[in-house]
Amino acid sequence: MKDLKKAIDLITVEKLEKVLSFLGWHELNVLMSGRVRQFVSPDDEYVALIPLVKEFSDYYRIMGDTLQSIASFENRSIEALVNRMLNPSYDIQKWRIANSYTSDGKIPFFSMADTIEKIKDVLAAAYLDTLNPAKFHRKVYTTDVNKNISECSFGQTEIGSYILNILCPLGDYQYTLFNPTEQKIPLNRKINMRLLSSIDNIQKELGNNNNNKVDEDVDQGLYSVNFLDALVDIYDETKDSEMNIIVDWCKDVKFVSEAPISSIKLEPIFMEKVSFIADKYRPKKEENIKRPFYGKIYNINANPDIENREYIQIRLAAIGDDLKKITIQAKLDYNKYYSVVNTAFESGANVKLFGLLKNTGQQKWIENGHLEMLND
Repeated sequence: MKDLKKAIDLITVEKLEKVLSFLGWHELNVLMSGRVRQFVSPDDEYVALIPLVKEFSDYYRIMGDTLQSIASFENRSIEALVNRMLNPSYDIQKWRIANSYTSDGKIPFFSMADTIEKIKDVLAAAYLDTLNPAKFHRKVYTTDVNKNISECSFGQTEIGSYILNILCPLGDYQYTLFNPTEQKIPLNRKINMRLLSSIDNIQKELGNNNNNKVDEDVDQGLYSVNFLDALVDIYDETKDSEMNIIVDWCKDVKFVSEAPISSIKLEPIFMEKVSFIADKYRPKKEENIKRPFYGKIYNINANPDIENREYIQIRLAAIGDDLKKITIQAKLDYNKYYSVVNTAFESGANVKLFGLLKNTGQQKWIENGHLEMLND
């Protein structure tokens, strides 16, 4: 194996002892005045020596022989053994996006950035719902949440659609998880299981017009308002796309009972119902107050029939009180504001939107809004 010496330097005695314990090897003797431990495989065919100090002149040869013995016992290459010992196991979330842009395996930059931000919100809310179930989390991006998300990473994508592969670490080679209990399941697996089951249950209940069941679950803290808000944002992102969440469960970590669901398709048709339930339980202290928002218009809509246009609806990308990007929606008088809206939209100019705030979720509504374009 290339760089075997470097790999050996990274393998601690404690890790190697856990490997042997996990595989059922038993200790024979302590040699060299306690400086070397000797183990034998369950079938008595292989012997492994573990030097407890590196002062031996043949230290790397002995360790190489030991790793080769373990690899032979497991019927795998020494490279595969070392890789499993040094790299953590992962569950892999696959957020698959399919639309007119992704057919050749690419996605517009800003669309990707927005999607990643919304996925991050879902993961953060799922983390809190897993560890601290509540109707509403006053702070989502806590130190623990940020630490957990920082340990995840993106893998590679595929051609034909755009797939964001999120590697969720489960910990090192699973020596302590070969007979798992609920308490021993890695945190990220708990989060992934809860994420998929929550969306699946919500969509099934709403699809059966059983809105009250979802309402009760939120009231009992099974789903938080934050999770529902994040889900609404993902729905909004995928109204013109197809998005699937797939989890490739790491086979090294066993399940307590039967394997959970591993795939879910997001159904934006439930967006209004989810938003309505979230609004019911969201703290209302910010509602019905007049306040300004500053940002750029990124979407405009109006009645296709020009003769009957009364309003022009806009979406404004702004920065909220927590310094996160938020979406503000407003209906403005068409005759009064069409010109300034169209000019600001086409030029990318900054605008000020002022009016009565009616919603405190990620997407906020302004009623009786006033708009003005700002000078650079």
